[in-house]
Amino acid sequence: MIDKHLDWANKQFGETDLGDPRRTARLVKLASTLANEPGKPLVNITQSPADMEGAYRFIRNEHIDAS
Repeated sequence: MIDKHLDWANKQFGETDLGDPRRTARLVKLASTLANEPGKPLVNITQSPADMEGAYRFIRNEHIDAS
């Protein structure tokens, strides 16, 4: 099931230009994680404290504009 969500996230966001390929990789990983556990809090679905911190850093990143 995770592969299905990762494939979906790659198709949706894998070509996104966020100025750094690591940001794109984080977006894909975050989207896949959220799609795998819809409706659950991020803190409950990340696999490690490092993943949770990476997700929050991505969300707070001043170089990323959602518009």
